Amino acid sequence: MQKIVIAGLDGCLGSAFLGLTDILTLARRAIAAAHAPAAVASGAEDFSFVTASPTGGPVIAADGVRFDAETSFEEIASCDA
Repeated sequence: MQKIVIAGLDGCLGSAFLGLTDILTLARRAIAAAHAPAAVASGAEDFSFVTASPTGGPVIAADGVRFDAETSFEEIASCDA
């Protein structure tokens, strides 16, 4: 399984941070639907993703909108993208 990290920094474009999470969520659903029921039965996923920020705290976009991050950069031991 490939692990993808969506890195968020304060001052980023909120659409880029949130948009990537939306695209990857939809892609995972489409892949699961295309492989169902075999993929569901095996529990296999092609990729996973996580949102991260330098501290693990919220990311404040350039327009002031706040996005929660799941983890900090330091907590990520490795990733594929």
